[in-house]
Amino acid sequence: MPTYRFSYDGTSVAKTLDDVDSVVGCMYVGSLLFRSALQSFAMNAICRLFATDAKETGLSMRVTRVQLKNWKNFQDVDVTLHSRMFFVGVNAAGKSNFLDAFRFIRDVVEHGVGKAVQGRGGLTKLRCLYARQEPDIRLVFSLDGVWEYELELTNSKQFPVVIKKECVRKNGMIILKRPDEADEKDMQRRTQTALEQVSANQDFRDIANFFRSIEYRHILPQA
Repeated sequence: MPTYRFSYDGTSVAKTLDDVDSVVGCMYVGSLLFRSALQSFAMNAICRLFATDAKETGLSMRVTRVQLKNWKNFQDVDVTLHSRMFFVGVNAAGKSNFLDAFRFIRDVVEHGVGKAVQGRGGLTKLRCLYARQEPDIRLVFSLDGVWEYELELTNSKQFPVVIKKECVRKNGMIILKRPDEADEKDMQRRTQTALEQVSANQDFRDIANFFRSIEYRHILPQA
């Protein structure tokens, strides 16, 4: 049973299990205890963040790797994801912060990067406290080993949120790379991602639709 770990101060906060049938007894997520009767339901809800059924979007995709830099309490994270995932850790270890990266990219597509950032209190609230020399925030999502979406955010005196880098790759080939020449001439263009713009995401709209379909379900068993 392989285990994949990431940490921000030596505390393990992620594990993956290949087969849910190998899970016996209870599943712990923070201080919540899910009895075996709720096990499958809880696991499927968590997996909704990483995979979307083809019936819902017309396409089948799964997030297979996530890289986060200076995201909340994670200074540098690189996690390989499988079809079934468990996030285990003590309170305030960063489980919700990790999952919020998925909600964030969904909000970027649905509401725009500006609202997605401001809705979380601005870049200063998102930026890792340990980020000193390199304060920019970076998120990279790999989908099925085919697509890769990279977004790096910073700020400026003019704008609270600026796209420092946006890149889309398919099978290793660059589909989009920003900032481009037009971005350099007009700084305000860099306050919006191409991902959120229908007029700019034609060549990779499949991943935009996938990110939009991400759901987050908070399961809290009643006593």
